[in-house]
Amino acid sequence: MDRKIIFKNRASSVIFEFIRSIKKKGVLLLPANICPIVPLTFMKAKIEFEFIDIELDTFCCDFKEVEEKIRKNKNIIGLLFVNAYGIEKDFSNNFKKLRDLNKELIIIHDKCLSYPDFSHQDSLADLTVYSTGQAKVVNIGYGGFGILHNTNFELKNIDFSYNEQDYIKIYKAYKKTLITNKKFNYIENEWLDLREPLLNFSEYQKIVSEKINEIKLKKNQLNDLYEKGIDKKFKTFYPQNNWRYIILLDNSDAVIKKIFEQKLFASQHYKSLVDLFGNGNGKNAKKLEKEVINLFNDFCFDELKVRKIIKLINEHGRKK
Repeated sequence: MDRKIIFKNRASSVIFEFIRSIKKKGVLLLPANICPIVPLTFMKAKIEFEFIDIELDTFCCDFKEVEEKIRKNKNIIGLLFVNAYGIEKDFSNNFKKLRDLNKELIIIHDKCLSYPDFSHQDSLADLTVYSTGQAKVVNIGYGGFGILHNTNFELKNIDFSYNEQDYIKIYKAYKKTLITNKKFNYIENEWLDLREPLLNFSEYQKIVSEKINEIKLKKNQLNDLYEKGIDKKFKTFYPQNNWRYIILLDNSDAVIKKIFEQKLFASQHYKSLVDLFGNGNGKNAKKLEKEVINLFNDFCFDELKVRKIIKLINEHGRKK
């Protein structure tokens, strides 16, 4: 199969360029626990979307709900599927079932929290997307690329101006909205970086590839400490995922507070976006956001910090 590489400063720019090439009018489905930048990218591209709830065993979108939507609503033209938290699982059979329902269904496979794969393997998706930006598995501070498996899509370079202050404003705005749970008021401006990268793709690939083994080693070392140290009564999402060490607690807010009081840090990604952007279902995503804690396992952390966090979780955590 012919394939094409799309290389941009940000993975969201890759998605933007692809969805702008969609000629058919209709709605694309997004998982309710997706990064807010993705629906914002759809808004900028003026592409309609609707949220789908997640499965609680994978934290990925509920394929049964997706199938039901496709059967009942002819206006559904596609799905953006996310490997949540960089989960390592083959979803090709799920994609095949969707294709059997609608052979023209557009499938975008978002693997931005997975290790970048430059092997360009065949896929039932039309586009596979990886990222090496901030807080990703391989973090070099910039960069995202897509593998266009379906070259029937005619992508065109789009020359938009980029204003970093606009990006900062929209970033702060959606972060604030995540706290207040009010509906997000989107204002169009030049927040999306569509400039061409300074490096060529070969140079970028070399930099990223050289970091992968080093990062895997560090993550495995810290994950092993979490795995051995955290009380087995707590439910974890390891070793299924690539991104961070995931733990589920009944009192995640209280434990996060304790962690920050000790000058340490963790995160609670990803919240359901149904309340923020409306239109869709996110019951399980809402449940997950109240329980999940993402424990860091990268070069910002070391053994001492990990052991301190383990102690805090074992002392203050409540099992779900």
